[in-house]
Amino acid sequence: MKRHRTIWEFVSVMDKWAPLVPGYISHEIINDRQSTWTFMGDIGIMKKKVSLKIDITAKGVMGPMINSILKTFVSKDDD
Repeated sequence: MKRHRTIWEFVSVMDKWAPLVPGYISHEIINDRQSTWTFMGDIGIMKKKVSLKIDITAKGVMGPMINSILKTFVSKDDD
């Protein structure tokens, strides 16, 4: 149970793990349910800066949609 508590203490504070996301540039917490994220994506020969507004709802994060966007725009390596 202590391990779960330790994990939750880490993931519940976005500032701790946000910089670990590939392509991460910055994030801003608007309130306890909204934030904006900026990433650098690599699209073939072109790099593109992508900004997303993320809304966490009672049903959870729109994970599948966001993941598909990130797979398209965010570099897979940490250049």
